[in-house]
Amino acid sequence: MSRETAKVYVFEKGEKNSEYRYANQQNIRMKKRSMAGNFAVGTFVVALVCIFVSFCAPAWLVSDPRITGANLDRLGLWSHCFRSLPDPQDDYQRRFFVGCRWVYDPFTTGYDEIRGFLLPPFMIVTQFFYTLCFICVLISLILVLIFFLCFDPEQKYFVLLSLIISALLMSAGVTGGLAVIVFASLGNTDGWMPGHANNFFGWAFGLAVAGVVMAIISGSLFLVESRIQRKKREYLKESQTRNERNCAIMTANKQEYPKATNALVFGGMLTYIAGLMLMMSFASPYWIQSYQETYSNFKHMGLWEYCFDEFRYPYYQFDKQFDGCHYIFSQEYYVIREWLLPGWLMVVQAFVTLGLMLSFSSQIIIACELIRLPLEFVLLYEWLLSGIAFICNAVTSVLLFLAVAIFGGECWRRDWLMYPNFNYLSWSYGLAVISMFFHAFAAFFIYMDTRKMWELRKESRNLVVQMHPNPGRNGFV
Repeated sequence: MSRETAKVYVFEKGEKNSEYRYANQQNIRMKKRSMAGNFAVGTFVVALVCIFVSFCAPAWLVSDPRITGANLDRLGLWSHCFRSLPDPQDDYQRRFFVGCRWVYDPFTTGYDEIRGFLLPPFMIVTQFFYTLCFICVLISLILVLIFFLCFDPEQKYFVLLSLIISALLMSAGVTGGLAVIVFASLGNTDGWMPGHANNFFGWAFGLAVAGVVMAIISGSLFLVESRIQRKKREYLKESQTRNERNCAIMTANKQEYPKATNALVFGGMLTYIAGLMLMMSFASPYWIQSYQETYSNFKHMGLWEYCFDEFRYPYYQFDKQFDGCHYIFSQEYYVIREWLLPGWLMVVQAFVTLGLMLSFSSQIIIACELIRLPLEFVLLYEWLLSGIAFICNAVTSVLLFLAVAIFGGECWRRDWLMYPNFNYLSWSYGLAVISMFFHAFAAFFIYMDTRKMWELRKESRNLVVQMHPNPGRNGFV
């Protein structure tokens, strides 16, 4: 390679050639599915699991387990579980149904007679639409396997296959969405299942909602994948008509520099979402909360705040009432701070605080990489910046895992809050758990970007070495 040719690939000050890296990235991307396609397959797997489990599980509507005299235990789309349901058509209540049965069970005496009670019109509509959703997802499973295992972007019908999968998943999302909306509106109303005031939507219904949302997201990503591959094909046709002189002129323009990779963009989005949820969990006083029906003196608490309702600490010698919400280090809680803040809770506070600091540090680094500021420094050390962001996200995920594990295991201690069986983990704790997973996923995507940047850096260093002649040779021998 001559020095004149080498100038096309290297900045005048010795930096790495951004256009050379850009060309290499384009060549790599033309041979593989885009990040949207890979992410679409991942979200489809989540949607498939959620929809399949919710389709089969009898936990769309469940009864409060603390109510001992409830007739209903739980029910799903195709099976019902009763503790002791009297025959609604028998005024003398001489027949009771106990246990779990398929809704079309032909063997239990009298079960077919109450099928009209078990399957009101809205339930049939829910079954119909969710079955359509389930069928669309099953058909999509076959096509996604073909998409993932047999088809490459260079094949003729790759774009058409992506569009078909997108249409099926969008249809699954629409039909499944209608099913969950109908069930959510009419499934726990007065006049159907007994004890509706003590019934609530179960985990299978939550999985159904999550599966519908993930199906829509996956269908959107498959649509994005088809558009990306179509654009790539158009770009490839156009690039074949360009001559080398025009390419060299474009390369010489220093305003053209490689943009951030899709992995970094997705990782950054996940990091910002995770950071927002972590900040809400960090500041909100709803890590653990008491059931409203228990009328407990303890109301709710967070990492930095406790809320009581005329609470008297039994080991305090004076008759002092603690009422309202106060900062844990306020003067109000001075006399009971040692009880409110045991050692394990201070460890949880430390882990969450460190995780929040590392998360914000990672967000700042990723923002600099995305906006390319400062440009030369980011292009020269992008692999290092991505590596630091990966470490911050990974460590944050580990710290949050330790924090939620310690809090989830220790919050039921009887030497801490009184009557722990009256309490439950609330939404702030849930946000911390979700933030932990989002930071882990973000770390994975940023790690992929780090590896790619490191490989491009090694290729660039090899190119620079090839430019300079061996000092032991005179250039002619």
